[in-house]
Amino acid sequence: MTGLVPYLVNGGMAAVIAAAFMAGLIYPRSIIEDKNQQIRELSSALALERQRSDAAVAAAAVTRDILLALRGGSNANMAETERQAYPGSSSPGGT
Repeated sequence: MTGLVPYLVNGGMAAVIAAAFMAGLIYPRSIIEDKNQQIRELSSALALERQRSDAAVAAAAVTRDILLALRGGSNANMAETERQAYPGSSSPGGT
């Protein structure tokens, strides 16, 4: 009987590890490495997207300034023109 105890303990530990693996509590190292690689790729893609967004905002501001200069007015004149074009609203979108 005492010779059976180590086998039962080892079998019990193996069963606990197998159950944790099947329940998703233990992951293979390759899955963790793949996940970390994906996180790095998505982080770099997000950084590029933020740069593109900043560039688009800057381009829109420059375009607005150019149009304003072509009209020969100021921001106040542009706001007044928009109010005349869209009566009854505080902005062109009506919000």
